[in-house]
Amino acid sequence: MAITSLRSWTLAVVLLASACSAVSTEQLSYEVLAREDHDPEIFTQGLALDGDNFFESSGHYGRSFLLRYPRNGGDNQRLALPRTIFAEGIEVVGDRLYLLSWKSGKAWALDKNTFEVEKEFRYEGEGWGLTHDGQRLILSDGTDRLRFYDENFQLLGSRRVHLDGESLRWLNELEYQGGLVWANQWHSDTIYAIDPDSGAVIATVDLAALRPEAAGRSRESVLNGIAWDQAREGFWITGKYWRYRYLVRFDALDTDLGG
Repeated sequence: MAITSLRSWTLAVVLLASACSAVSTEQLSYEVLAREDHDPEIFTQGLALDGDNFFESSGHYGRSFLLRYPRNGGDNQRLALPRTIFAEGIEVVGDRLYLLSWKSGKAWALDKNTFEVEKEFRYEGEGWGLTHDGQRLILSDGTDRLRFYDENFQLLGSRRVHLDGESLRWLNELEYQGGLVWANQWHSDTIYAIDPDSGAVIATVDLAALRPEAAGRSRESVLNGIAWDQAREGFWITGKYWRYRYLVRFDALDTDLGG
């Protein structure tokens, strides 16, 4: 075989292998299972469900706070945060509630029942969204990367997030479920399902139909808040200054990640 022919054949094999291994992005539809009232004064940065208790963080300097409240009604527990803190993502891990700050490079572990601070941590860059995969904390920072930490905020690594080969930025609130990181994107009505091992977006969900009913007048009244409800097998969805939260069930993925 001539050298030029061999090169052409090799290139064809490489291109075919690449095409066969490419991740196909699914567009999932969804079903609304329930709609409940949500405090429209909350600038939602993080949302988590632990048993029947919601945890929520609200942002802005001088107005940030943490909130714990029963899903079915009852007394709320609220912690006003110092004026220097812009609250961001949260996650419940065991008896701890982890909280990120936006630009100060600080995170905290609090007792989830009392909101007493147990530890303070430092990290590089900004803090946006936070979730946990059972072994690692997963953080978004506004760039195209997800960062992985142990529970003492020691950096374990990072992964570039990409959709059809293009970097995906502005990932915000996160939730881990079924082997995937489900991510809001700032100023977007789309939730992205990300394979944390490869960084590839394997599915998207367009939730634009929820916003007109729920959102306030502020241009920052955007989708941001996703929490998995194991008992009801759906995601709770809300947004900044939204008057409702929704329990939604996404279509099943065709892709089997074994998660």
